[in-house]
Amino acid sequence: MKSAAGRIVLFDALAEGISLYHPDTNPRTVALSINGMESKDDRISLAEAVCRIYAEFSRYIHVYRARDLETMTLSGNSVIDAERRKTSEIVELISGKVAQNITIVIVDHSDNDTKGLHELRFIVGEERKLMEISVRKLFREVNVEYDPLATVRFLQRGFEKLNNDFDLFEDSPAIDQNADHFMEEFCHTISESWRYDDQPVDGNHVYKWFNQFKEADFSDEAREVLKYLKRKGFVTRRAIVANLISLFNDLKENLDSEPVVVSIQPIGKSESFLAYSLRPQIKFEEMKDALDEASNANSVMDLVCFDDVVISGRSMQDYLFNPKINEKADPLSRAMREEKIHLTILVAFADVRGIAAIENDPRGHGAISVKAANLIGDKDRAFHPSSEIFSENIRKEDFRGFCKQVGNKINRRNPLGWKNAQWCVVMDYTVPNGTLPILWASSHLHSWIPLFPRSRTSS
Repeated sequence: MKSAAGRIVLFDALAEGISLYHPDTNPRTVALSINGMESKDDRISLAEAVCRIYAEFSRYIHVYRARDLETMTLSGNSVIDAERRKTSEIVELISGKVAQNITIVIVDHSDNDTKGLHELRFIVGEERKLMEISVRKLFREVNVEYDPLATVRFLQRGFEKLNNDFDLFEDSPAIDQNADHFMEEFCHTISESWRYDDQPVDGNHVYKWFNQFKEADFSDEAREVLKYLKRKGFVTRRAIVANLISLFNDLKENLDSEPVVVSIQPIGKSESFLAYSLRPQIKFEEMKDALDEASNANSVMDLVCFDDVVISGRSMQDYLFNPKINEKADPLSRAMREEKIHLTILVAFADVRGIAAIENDPRGHGAISVKAANLIGDKDRAFHPSSEIFSENIRKEDFRGFCKQVGNKINRRNPLGWKNAQWCVVMDYTVPNGTLPILWASSHLHSWIPLFPRSRTSS
């Protein structure tokens, strides 16, 4: 009974650390491999804690003890799906698409049958650091001075040895994850690897941003925003460039001839920034030269351009077809009408509504396609009923009201992001204006500390 309280605290801490240190791990397709956890009960407890942390995905997760898997014949533990197919059969399934019901189990490092599961395996590269943080947190919660040997005991012998050696649980303390000391540590830990505008993100600044929500009684909601950013929403320039290059290579494989990459945005816009990173691997041509080539070609010429973000699609439409911005707007539209060219726009992040606006623009005459590495739909909008940003226990409507109230003060025309996009996406060099303004906006007239400052508005 004494150790039960400790398990709750310790394994919740470990699972929290998993979500922080490995934000890209998909809980629908995760297998855990934890060094030093000799006890099967400890491993099962950790798996269950991970399920709690990933509560929004709990309908996809089940935890099985090895003895419950009657048909399992592999050594150690294995990954199976709801129909009890074995590891060798599920590799093909996962490499193609996410299964609807993947079992979460524990996989030993020594299990040779899992070598092909690099997409599934979860190896805690920072297990020593992660466990030390978790054990420190456990000691703090029970008001016992931390001993460095405690982490060693846990790594070597598991929870029971830790509890027996240090006699931690005369009482059963409940953890308060919104306690000041925990949240301050959380804010520092979650932002540890973030850089924004070429500067490290200060954990103290993150904590100041968080406290604005705490004062309004939205601590849990702010925590989930931070966890989503760490898990998925915070994107590096390197990742964006890699996404665009991957899209370009995939496109080339499906074309009969080499596409012509053109520049369509004014100097200083995101395309210029991206082009610097895409060169010399990708060569750009002027639009005028490409249109001249197309006019003399015997077949449809494939043109390609790049962008990091498409939200409503209006900016891209202006770059293409507004003569005040693009002096080749009319010749471009005419070449599309005459079926001389087809333009593919490759984008790192694109809203489905923006894609539709661009592809259906009558000035494009059906000759435009938009391909996105990351498609933003309703599940990626913060307050949509099908949103995956918040878990089910979050007061979504109340929090929406608060974010809109603040947004009306700091970004009045679009309090929940451009055209009500409700994104929760941050690049390490800028923030799309479709992202919730609580993350990036500020005002001379109203006091608000943005997490990632983007601009200031006067009303």
